[in-house]
Amino acid sequence: NAGLFSRPPPGSFALDVTLLDPRSARSEGLLGGAADETAAQMTAAGETATSSYPSEGAVVAAASAAVLAYLYPDESAYLEGLLRDQEVALLLAGAAFPSDVEAAVLLGRRVAEVVIDHARSDGSDLVGMVTVPVGPGYWTGNDPLRPLWDRVVPWTTEDITLYRPGPPPAYGSPEFAASLEEVRRIADGRTEEERRIAEFWADGPGTYTPPGHWNAIACQLIEDRGLGELESARTLAVLNIALMDAGISCWDAKYHYWLLRPWMADPEINTSVARPPFPSYTSGHATFSGAASAVLGCIFPDDGDEIAAMAEEAAASRLYGGIHYRFDNDEGLRSGRTIGRAAVEMVMKKGC
Repeated sequence: NAGLFSRPPPGSFALDVTLLDPRSARSEGLLGGAADETAAQMTAAGETATSSYPSEGAVVAAASAAVLAYLYPDESAYLEGLLRDQEVALLLAGAAFPSDVEAAVLLGRRVAEVVIDHARSDGSDLVGMVTVPVGPGYWTGNDPLRPLWDRVVPWTTEDITLYRPGPPPAYGSPEFAASLEEVRRIADGRTEEERRIAEFWADGPGTYTPPGHWNAIACQLIEDRGLGELESARTLAVLNIALMDAGISCWDAKYHYWLLRPWMADPEINTSVARPPFPSYTSGHATFSGAASAVLGCIFPDDGDEIAAMAEEAAASRLYGGIHYRFDNDEGLRSGRTIGRAAVEMVMKKGC
């Protein structure tokens, strides 16, 4: 819509106006540090934008507030307050007219309604009992976590099984025995650095979990590179499409193969992080990290090597913690990267 109407932003009508944005040459240094974090996020519209109708900042804020209120209804009042602050900041910064903001909020809420309608029917609320297979090599337990998650509607494919990796090494085979021995060897001589890595990437229940960890990494990259509203929104959209499908695919593999965890195969293995209540193959941390690294490495190519190294470390952390075999991590990274590349092609209409 902004391209359709091409309305100049307020700052373009009065070049003697001091724009409240520390990134603007016309801010005259009036804002410093964290004096006004909200205004600091506003674009110097009179210098960089081609149109202010509807406001990019307000449409992103309105859509975000509505979706987050659906997910966290107890926070609705707080989120509405943040949206109001954003609207006021856009006006005070000289980045938008009141009508720009009003139109954007309506548009953002409409987009959010479409997203919320999708969420209500994507199968993520499915519950039900599953039959846990019994026998050598199978995971044991009474209450596996989210065994129906493979039925959630994915974004990048119509058939999530297309991402399913081949089977893990057969239980009792020389390859499996060697992998199990590696877990035991690391657990018996775990170094302080390995312990630190395991704990840093643990992201267990009650934390922002692995997808949240990668969102935090993405937000830091966005801030460091000074991306605008639309670039930031696209980055987070591609990332979370990839993370969502990575989770669906990983859980499909877990409950297709039902592989036992290392400590179930060898009770002498000591673990340094929480023991997850679901099968081993493939690693969720590795799959999420592979997907995230493929997306972020594409969008931030100058940081590609560092991002890839973080994904490798996140995957290895589960081996160091004693809760995954190396092949869980290797296959998780591989399938995650495939999903990440698919998400990039879906949204950006091109590969890297």
